[in-house]
Amino acid sequence: SSDLVPVAGWYVIAGLERGSVLGPVERAQQVAWTLFACTVLLALGLGLLVARRIVAPVKALADTARAVSEGHSAQRAPEGGPAELARVAREFNTLLDHRDLDEAEIAAGRARLQAILDHTPAHITLRDVEGRYLLVNRRWREDTGILAADITGRRPADFFPEAFAARLEDEVAQVVATSAPITIEQETLFNGRAGYAQKTRFPVFGSEGSVAAVGTIMTDITERRTAELRLRHFAEALCRATEAAPVCMMYVDMDDRIVWSNRRNLSRLGLSEQQAYGRRLDEVLDPGVIKDMEADSRRARAGWSVHRDITWTNPDGSLSIYEKFVLPDFDESGRQRGRTTMLIDVTEDRRRRGELEDR
Repeated sequence: SSDLVPVAGWYVIAGLERGSVLGPVERAQQVAWTLFACTVLLALGLGLLVARRIVAPVKALADTARAVSEGHSAQRAPEGGPAELARVAREFNTLLDHRDLDEAEIAAGRARLQAILDHTPAHITLRDVEGRYLLVNRRWREDTGILAADITGRRPADFFPEAFAARLEDEVAQVVATSAPITIEQETLFNGRAGYAQKTRFPVFGSEGSVAAVGTIMTDITERRTAELRLRHFAEALCRATEAAPVCMMYVDMDDRIVWSNRRNLSRLGLSEQQAYGRRLDEVLDPGVIKDMEADSRRARAGWSVHRDITWTNPDGSLSIYEKFVLPDFDESGRQRGRTTMLIDVTEDRRRRGELEDR
């Protein structure tokens, strides 16, 4: 049959049992499915392990960061899980601890600064380059009657008369334009009351080096200015009186330098104010005059007053007799700081007295 198959075109099919043919294939399929199931189970196990050991700590760290950003500053990340993630959590918690310390120091510094601002007798303000108020202290609020809640972000024109507000705006604009401080003494308003103030406006520079704000420190000098005006009026009246009095007057310090002299005495010495003020007596007077004054000067430096008659040779060669008074001058602590000399022309009086004595 085998020999005839090619000739006859027949086919010879041998009958075989199914198990003997498909058994190896089915066993291979069972092994493949078993390996697949083991692989799936292994993948699931690894996924659960990753979720437990890595994903959960990372999620906890992210949740902690979100809570802190929302204002829960006491929140801390759990430090469990793999060593690397635990180290990251510890570093993150340490960073939060340092941040809390820094914020506490900043808050304490801000509280100290606010206490200084609120208890200083000066007005202190901070305005941006557009002139809007950023900060004011308690004294400013008390004297202006404006509450802190009403001031931030607003301009002087919202509270003060137009002309006064415009002047404040110009001063801030000047500091911004020049990047330099200015000091001004001028009339101003204190809670509706007119007075005098000394104010210093200064630039506050930002991180880029440009002017970011303008600070102002203003002191009420109304009492000082009033006292200065009264003192000036008194000094002018005293000067008029000393110039009109028939007395030669001069004040010298402990180094014998001329500090002040009235015109009558300068005329007696033949000097001008420029020639006399600030110079020593031995630089402007003759040696003979200086020698005659030595005893009086020593006595005055010792704290004693001097009263005697002296003879003076005038520029025209004539002689005059003066009644001389030297009075030491002391400061509040009792320390001597100079002396005043007064000369009264008694030439005619002494002449008449001599004539009477001759008779």
